[in-house]
Amino acid sequence: MHAGESETSMQEPGADQARVKLPEGLYTGIWWYARFPNHYAGEGAAVKADQESLRLQNEFCERSKHPLETPQ
Repeated sequence: MHAGESETSMQEPGADQARVKLPEGLYTGIWWYARFPNHYAGEGAAVKADQESLRLQNEFCERSKHPLETPQ
C-alpha cells in the first residue's frame, strides 16, 4: 500500500530534523517539511496500538454534522 508502514519504514527515520527554529506555537506554510523532510514522523509500530484517533475522528465527524450545537 502506498505510504503504508512497509513503504515508510524503508525511508529515513522519522525523527524531527529541526531545520527551522520558531517560537512555540508559531508555524509557517512549510513547517512540516522543515521538520520532517522525508514526510514520515515517529514510529510506525505505535499506530497499531492507537485507539484514541478513531474515537476522535468519529467525534469530529458527528459534531461537524451540527456545528451550531458544539460547546463554546
